[in-house]
Amino acid sequence: MASIDFAVMNKEPQLLLGVLSLQRLFVGSKSEGMYPVFDAEDGTRYRVRLQGDAPTGADPLAPYFGQRVKVSCATDRLRGHWRMTIHTSEVGLSGIEMVPIDSEGEV
Repeated sequence: MASIDFAVMNKEPQLLLGVLSLQRLFVGSKSEGMYPVFDAEDGTRYRVRLQGDAPTGADPLAPYFGQRVKVSCATDRLRGHWRMTIHTSEVGLSGIEMVPIDSEGEV
């Protein structure tokens, strides 16, 4: 009997710490390409999805790539892969900020 992968969704926003980057995903498929990815400090990897009215021009996530960030977002596990939704508006992103690391690695 085949297993059924139900979508798991957290409707309440979560506060996650991790590093945002741009990575090549789905190698060898028609969907192969560069996607924003969030590697949470607990080891979970999320594909990032933007939702809302984004300003035209540069990628609103670009200033955060390679940075440790704190994100307030909704998450789900669709078809076996975790993803997070970050809301956008004409003025930029909401619920994301850079977080410096002190000398002991604490926030």
